[in-house]
Amino acid sequence: MNNWAKAKKLAKTSKPKPLDPAVQHHEWFYSEKREEVLKALEYYNKHNVVFMLEKALKHKDPVMAAKAKEYLDGLGRVRNNAEKVK
Repeated sequence: MNNWAKAKKLAKTSKPKPLDPAVQHHEWFYSEKREEVLKALEYYNKHNVVFMLEKALKHKDPVMAAKAKEYLDGLGRVRNNAEKVK
């Protein structure tokens, strides 16, 4: 029984450390779940990660591709407005 107690004690582990937000969203981008992909696209839009939004244009799910196009259009308008101000 002493070995069993040792094994049980060693098996108890703490919660795993959460992933860095950028890494988590990258994993969600390649997920099969639509909600997770949408969260990743929203993150990329918020943080102006254009190359990932461009990559999402080729997504197999047309809803994801449309959302990526919508975000890219929004970022394009913001850029054009910023250039006009300068």
